[in-house]
Amino acid sequence: MEKTSFSKFWKIFWDSVFPNKCAACGKLLYADGMICNDCEHLLGIIGENCCEKCGKPPEDCICGRYTQHYEACVSAVELYEAGKTIVYDFKFKYMTTLKQYMAPLMADALMLRFGEVQFDHIVGVPMRWRAVLKRGYNQSELLAKELAECLGQNYTKGLLVKLRKTKHQASLNAKERLTNLTGAIGIAENADIKGKHILVVDDIITTGATVNECAKVLKENGAASVCCVSFATTVRENV
Repeated sequence: MEKTSFSKFWKIFWDSVFPNKCAACGKLLYADGMICNDCEHLLGIIGENCCEKCGKPPEDCICGRYTQHYEACVSAVELYEAGKTIVYDFKFKYMTTLKQYMAPLMADALMLRFGEVQFDHIVGVPMRWRAVLKRGYNQSELLAKELAECLGQNYTKGLLVKLRKTKHQASLNAKERLTNLTGAIGIAENADIKGKHILVVDDIITTGATVNECAKVLKENGAASVCCVSFATTVRENV
């Protein structure tokens, strides 16, 4: 059997045993892809209808609630049910291949807002090494690396470090989130960031406290500018 014929046979066999399903609703997909057309329409892609600073839809703008150290935040989608499922499975169910769907949407959002802007470093929000060991990966680092590949720009691993254990942001109210990470994020030794333009990547932005603390630390250590991007941003939250 020729190699190409064997490959086709293997693909047919694999698809019959492990059919491709929508990452959001679980419906069988009859074409290549990770999400069905119905769920894609329900994602709530943000486009240009957002605050230029925090990246949220105008009715959910969080600007003015605290000092923002980043130049701008950008998010690809609003966090409705389809997006929640994608993020949860990516974050907690080891479905790391979802980065291949999420990162291009994030790249599109960045291109829409900033055009061909170049970043010196693209970095993920850090996690404590114990947390990474327990989960098996840092989802923000995976997204940062995939996004850098989409943009053809430089991914820098481990530039930001988590200095101490903190409570999970999701378990806190808006006021607690703003102080939970204070002093918990630092810069890797010998990191080259003076005068650099940096993009911080996370999976979800709620109050923006996490990416804002990253931006604050980067600015304090000489970064020229810091922008932030996430796959999803929460909407109509009391934040």
